[in-house]
Amino acid sequence: MYSYYDGKDLEQVIRDLKWDFTKETTLNANEQSLLSENNALLLNTLEDLNNPIRSIFAVAKLNEGWDVLNLFDIIRISEGAAGTKTATDSEAQLIGRGARYYPFVLEGEKSYLRRFDFAGSDLKIIETLHYHTINESAYIKNLEQSLAAADIQVKEDKYYRLEAKVKPKIRKLEMFKNGKIYINRITPTTSGDYQSFKDYDVSTSYEVEYDAAVEKQYGSKYETLSGTKRHEEQLLVSVAILQKALQRNKFFRFNNLKNYVPSISSMKEFIVSNNFLGALTIKLSLPVGLSVNELSPKERLNVVEKFLSNAESKIRLNYMKERGTPVFEGVAFSQLIDDYVVEISTVSHTSQIIESRPMGNFDWYVFDNAIVNGLEKSMLDFIIDYIEQLKAVYDEVYLIRNERKVKIVEIDGVRGFMPDFLLYLKDTDYTYQVFLEPKGDDRIIQDKWKEDFLLSLSTNPDVEVLSENENVRILGIKFYTSNSDLKREFKEDFTEKLLDNKLEKVEFNSDDIDLD
Repeated sequence: MYSYYDGKDLEQVIRDLKWDFTKETTLNANEQSLLSENNALLLNTLEDLNNPIRSIFAVAKLNEGWDVLNLFDIIRISEGAAGTKTATDSEAQLIGRGARYYPFVLEGEKSYLRRFDFAGSDLKIIETLHYHTINESAYIKNLEQSLAAADIQVKEDKYYRLEAKVKPKIRKLEMFKNGKIYINRITPTTSGDYQSFKDYDVSTSYEVEYDAAVEKQYGSKYETLSGTKRHEEQLLVSVAILQKALQRNKFFRFNNLKNYVPSISSMKEFIVSNNFLGALTIKLSLPVGLSVNELSPKERLNVVEKFLSNAESKIRLNYMKERGTPVFEGVAFSQLIDDYVVEISTVSHTSQIIESRPMGNFDWYVFDNAIVNGLEKSMLDFIIDYIEQLKAVYDEVYLIRNERKVKIVEIDGVRGFMPDFLLYLKDTDYTYQVFLEPKGDDRIIQDKWKEDFLLSLSTNPDVEVLSENENVRILGIKFYTSNSDLKREFKEDFTEKLLDNKLEKVEFNSDDIDLD
């Protein structure tokens, strides 16, 4: 879909959408409008080529005596409406009527049976009805039961959903209602801000397993070697292979690439410059018994295509028309922190397990559930171990999961990221906003710039926090990792910045201390 619209004139697309969904092409099928003979006629001739109607606002009146064959989407907009079994039975009846098969003509043949269940054709969309609704778990559960009772086949979307909601008690707090989260201000970028892959967080030293790049996706004569001992060799990439791989990816066509990499003047520069592909080295992990010299041109091409796909994702993610500044300004807490849902594929081959951990008994955690992977769960356990010490020196302690809302951009740079957690602390003197970032061992080196950025927040003299008072402090802590040495460094940094001096202050101000 992105590729389709990327090649279109978006202003024309908007004009077309406005034309398709004007007042004249939208029918409000409520009881009053059905009194109109013209509306009734339009509603019952929707399949006619000259019928102008594109969207219908429907109510329960349409559940009986209404059939339409060329209906492909039903959108439920009654947020907060009843989700009872009675209500979903009615919805299932509506869906059943809308899902009746449309016997369209293809290659001169009109069929009353589905044709594309097992065929990879774009026309499969004509045999599919999509039902859109927000994620209300009770409603969806009842709807699934109603659809099953009505014998309406529903295709599984191969995802399950984990949900986290802001606790009602948290929503009532002054922090949530009137507090702010501070992110740094951004300014427009120039082509000088994007001079190399480094500016997009793309490493020109690329490591990949032969299996992941070739075998599992394309098949190989060496399949039987998979799973054996491995060795690493460097794959020399010829300009011819690079050019072929670039040609096969629409993103890297010059007229599009120039929009994301404004510093290049030609594809030749992009290919040969050491700032970009000219410095590319690919380290390939191979099964013992297979040499890089034995790889076919197609297999080499597939490896390079995998790198380019990775680079495309990074370039899209990190290209911004703004750069970071040292000035942090507040955004309303409630604007950035809200309920969220994580969709997890049931067919994913990743070894990373994501689970929902109930947090109702932990008053310092903002959400009712913590949706975390193994490393994040470990960091959560660390916070649990230290929570009483934090509460001893701070009047308020809250841990916030940042679900793709709070983004900071490196100062005088263009790379941005969203730290996984924010620790909100408040004592009699200051309010502290602390960024915490768990990091897998495989990403520590590549993401070192993120850690450097976080640590600079408390040492960079140019950092300025724009707040109603001068009592807000921004802090970053070293990465939390599974590496024992680095984990010890995290603990030392955490306790030094947030606890050590504070504990001493509490200790010596205590009336219970025996000075003798």
